[in-house]
Amino acid sequence: ALYALSFSQRLSHPLRVAESAKRQSLAANDTLNILAIMVQFQEDNTDLTSGNGKFDLAPASEPIIDPPPYDSAYFYDHFIFAQNYFAKASNGKQHIKATVLGDTITLSKQMKAYAPLNGNLPLAQMIEEAWQKADSMYVNRGIAFQNYDLFVIFHAGVGKDVDLRGTLGYDPTPYDLPSLYFNLAAFKNLFGNDFSGIPVQNSAFSIQNTVVLPSTEVRKIPGVGGDFTLKLGINGLLVASIASHLGLPDLFDTKTGRTAIGRFGLMDGQAIFSFSGICPPEPSAWEKVYLGWTTPIVVYGDTTLSAPAVGLYQSGNDTVYRIPIGAKEYFLVENRQRDAKEDDQTVTMKWNGNLITKTFTKDEDFYSNTNIDSVYGVVINVDELDWSLPGLVNDNNDYKGGILIWHIDETIIEKNLAANAINADPLKRGVDVEEADGSQDIGQTYDFISPGSGSEDGWPLDYWFSGNIAPVYKNEFSETTHPNSLSNSLAKSHVTLKNFSASSPHMTFEAGVGNASIQLVKVIKRNNLKLDNNDAPMAVDLNGDGSEELIYTSGDSIYALKHDLTPYLNNTSGLFAPFGGKFQPAFYKSSDAGSSFPRGLIGAGDSSLYFFNPSDGAAIANINRVINVGDRITTPVTARDIPPLGQFVVGTTSGRYVAADTVARSS
Repeated sequence: ALYALSFSQRLSHPLRVAESAKRQSLAANDTLNILAIMVQFQEDNTDLTSGNGKFDLAPASEPIIDPPPYDSAYFYDHFIFAQNYFAKASNGKQHIKATVLGDTITLSKQMKAYAPLNGNLPLAQMIEEAWQKADSMYVNRGIAFQNYDLFVIFHAGVGKDVDLRGTLGYDPTPYDLPSLYFNLAAFKNLFGNDFSGIPVQNSAFSIQNTVVLPSTEVRKIPGVGGDFTLKLGINGLLVASIASHLGLPDLFDTKTGRTAIGRFGLMDGQAIFSFSGICPPEPSAWEKVYLGWTTPIVVYGDTTLSAPAVGLYQSGNDTVYRIPIGAKEYFLVENRQRDAKEDDQTVTMKWNGNLITKTFTKDEDFYSNTNIDSVYGVVINVDELDWSLPGLVNDNNDYKGGILIWHIDETIIEKNLAANAINADPLKRGVDVEEADGSQDIGQTYDFISPGSGSEDGWPLDYWFSGNIAPVYKNEFSETTHPNSLSNSLAKSHVTLKNFSASSPHMTFEAGVGNASIQLVKVIKRNNLKLDNNDAPMAVDLNGDGSEELIYTSGDSIYALKHDLTPYLNNTSGLFAPFGGKFQPAFYKSSDAGSSFPRGLIGAGDSSLYFFNPSDGAAIANINRVINVGDRITTPVTARDIPPLGQFVVGTTSGRYVAADTVARSS
């Protein structure tokens, strides 16, 4: 019974990631060079840690996942899985090259001395000691630390990465070590701002990052009638830790440890330990776009779209559609299938030095998300990563996937990225799954007899496809459906997606995007006017002549066109203002009869608001006023109707808001 409940447990927090790395710009065919060492501790005999502090080097006594001996060959086999994972997930753009040093390094203290019970400083001190000892051990053996990008420490024992308190009521091994990624910023938080890295090679180079991972996640758990073996692999942890270094933030709720995207992406505890941790699914559309692995196709107007499944190809781009709501808010749409190639699932394992393959045609009693006893040794490859997605394939059901709709709000992402809390607010997630069953179940906690039981981590009815049996499902996603396509501020998005085809590796659906003004984007492109899809246009009567003008941004500039799509001002490009277009501008109209500037646009820059007044015959708009808000602006300008002047509000990176009117006041 314990094993069946294990995946309702939550990843402990803040155990996996100390601080999210900044996003890195990845070039095509990028290679990440990794150096790994093995460390063990002074021997102990306490039950408060798993094992005795030493690596288990005895041959495996039974065919289970990730068995001993825990030597350099064992850890390198896990890097083979990582190589295969990133080659597939990145469409051939990201390569992994790893070196595992063969000598075991013994630290000066027992494991419990490094346990971060009251902060991560003891673990950081363990990292420092480990690399200093490695430097001394390999100083004359040709190891050039400067040739590596990422550094990994594998330690003896079991990782403290699954919270067992929900099942047992207590933590049986509180001194086990969590799996964490440290970058330089995380080290500085612990060692001080003057810390510049761990010096090695006579201070010729400094190590500025480290991943800490255990030798295994297989552990004995006390239970009624005897101990129970919880069998989890470390492949998911390794892959997610590398992804942290590449720049991906966590997408689970980092305040509670609860899942937020389930098993539909990578950076969530449920995905990391999907199929017992042996194989996480592909990253979500947002994760791939964020890392530069795929380029979304922007959709406007009315069209029928073809959506081949992610994983159908291993080179080139996945087909991901971006459907804009505004400057910083949009939907990403992708087709996710557990068996995109329709050739079943083949698993390659390393066991006792031999390669063994097994092929599974469906979910079985001993090969499913809750039980992987048919698999043993180290899994080094799987045919399709997305077999790990939510679904159910057996003699009675054939739920293999469908369309996923992601609601992305970059304002939330930008505000919470530094704190690694993008999805910490369950009501306003930066990366959110629009669950097709109509209920926001992911991250909830339901009793076993509750109608929502089984859907908390994502389930087959969260996909969009013809034949979805959810009671409220209409095969349509629009402003009036459940869930709906409204923006996070509940504004109309003018987005309708409908007539999703039956679930298959090649799906289609219809998209209706935008009102009449937004659909004019196609004409703008045809007329070769500047447009890079920075946001959706808006229509306003800028000069009060009774005809609406089309306002849109491109790069940091604001553009304005007349109703016949000719430039509004006296230029050829449609340029209204060369700056102030970081977000979609706001239109203001003052009811103050004595106002010198009765109407115009308010644009946002990095930290300033610009009040633009269009003048007849001008080549660009005049600037009436500039307000420096004293902080980086992170939201579009929002109007508040406060007569007679009107007031406009923006949010800033510090979490406060700044309000300004069209004359002179700000607060």
